[in-house]
Amino acid sequence: MFKKKKKKKGAPMFKEAYMAHALGGYRGYRELNCEAALRHSYICGFRYFEVDFKATVDDHLVCCYGWGKKSCLMTGMKWQPEFENMTHELFMKQTVHGFPVMDAERLFELMQEYKDIYVEVDLKTLDYDKARYYAKLIKKVFKKDKDVMGRLLIQVNSEEMFKGIDSVHHFDYYQFNLKNDVETLDNVLDFCKNNGICAIALKGHHATDENVAKIKELGMSILLYTVDGKGRAGRYLRKGVDTICTNFLRPGGIPWQGDDSINIIYDSAIPVKEEITPLLERHILRGELEKNDEGAVTYMELLDVLEWCEYDLMDCLYKAEGKRFTGWKARSKTDTEKEWMYFATDGEWHSMKDIKKDDNLKLRMFGNREHLRIDKMFRKERIVFEAVWEDEA
Repeated sequence: MFKKKKKKKGAPMFKEAYMAHALGGYRGYRELNCEAALRHSYICGFRYFEVDFKATVDDHLVCCYGWGKKSCLMTGMKWQPEFENMTHELFMKQTVHGFPVMDAERLFELMQEYKDIYVEVDLKTLDYDKARYYAKLIKKVFKKDKDVMGRLLIQVNSEEMFKGIDSVHHFDYYQFNLKNDVETLDNVLDFCKNNGICAIALKGHHATDENVAKIKELGMSILLYTVDGKGRAGRYLRKGVDTICTNFLRPGGIPWQGDDSINIIYDSAIPVKEEITPLLERHILRGELEKNDEGAVTYMELLDVLEWCEYDLMDCLYKAEGKRFTGWKARSKTDTEKEWMYFATDGEWHSMKDIKKDDNLKLRMFGNREHLRIDKMFRKERIVFEAVWEDEA
C-alpha cells in the first residue's frame, strides 16, 4: 500500500491517509456502523473513522444510515413496520448483517477506550432546526469527556446546517461536504475561511488539480470519498488529497502481527466464481478476493484473537460448476515450518503424513457459520480454511 504520511500542522485527523467509512468494511460488508467493524478497522491500522448518526423517536442517537426499506436492504437489517416509529429499545435489538448495532453512547465509550482515534460525524443534510436538534443530542452524549469531544469532526452540507449546529456548540473541527455543487466551490471556500471550517470533502471527479490547489492555498485539508481501489487512492494522494475515505483499503496493507492477531484465509481450493446470491453480490468486496493463475480464489481478514476469541466461520462465498461445497478443512504453517499442519478431530494440529498414519486421527471438518473458539486453534501467522468439494450427483 502507501507509506503513512508524516505528521503535519492543522487538523490532527488529516495526518491519516485513510478514514474507515461507516466505521470500516468487515467480512465483505460495508455500511455497518457497528462495534465489530470499528474494532476490526482499528486492528487494520485505522485511526480515523466516519460514522452515521440517526435519532430515534425518543431522542437517542444511534449509529446507523437509517431504517427505511432501502436502508435496511443495504445494511442487512430486517425491516419491520414498527420501524416507522423507531425507538432506542427497538433499534438496539437489531443487527446489521448479523452484527449487533450500537448507539452513540457506546461509540463514546469506545473513544474513551481508544484514545488515539478521531471520528467524523455524518448527519446527512439538515435544515437549521434539525441541525440544532442533532447538535444538542451530540453534545449531550459527548460533552461528558472534553478529550473525546475534541476528537470529533462534524461534517456539514450547507451554510444553514453549519449555522444550526454551531449555534448550539462550536465544535473544534468542521468539514464542508461539497457534494455535487462544485460550481459553488469559491463561495464555499469564502464561507469556510470566515467560519473556521478546516476541511472540504470532495468526490473523486471533483478533485481536479485546480480545485485541489484552491483548497490547499487556504491551508484547508481535503477528504475524498469513497475509494476502494489502490490505484485510484494513490493517484489522489499524490494530487494532494489528505485523506481517502474507504471501506476496505488498509492504511499500511496488512499491519504487523503480534502474538494476539492472526490472518483468517478462506481458500476455494479449485477454480470458482465468487458470487453466490444477489445479496452477497451487492455487499462482498470484489477487490478483497484474490485469484491465482489456476482460478482458485482466497478471501482474507485479520483477527485479534485476544479481543475476538469467539468467531463464526464465514459462509462459503464460492460456487464451482458441477461441484457441491461440503465444508472447510483447516491448515496452518508458520514461517519456520516446511509443511502445512492440519487441524484434526483430536483438537490438535498434525502433519498430513501423521494423520494418514494414525487410524484414530481424522481431519476436522467445519461448516458454514460454525461457532469457534478461535483462541483454542491459535497458531501464529495464519489459519487457512480450505473448501472441500464433491461432485454433484
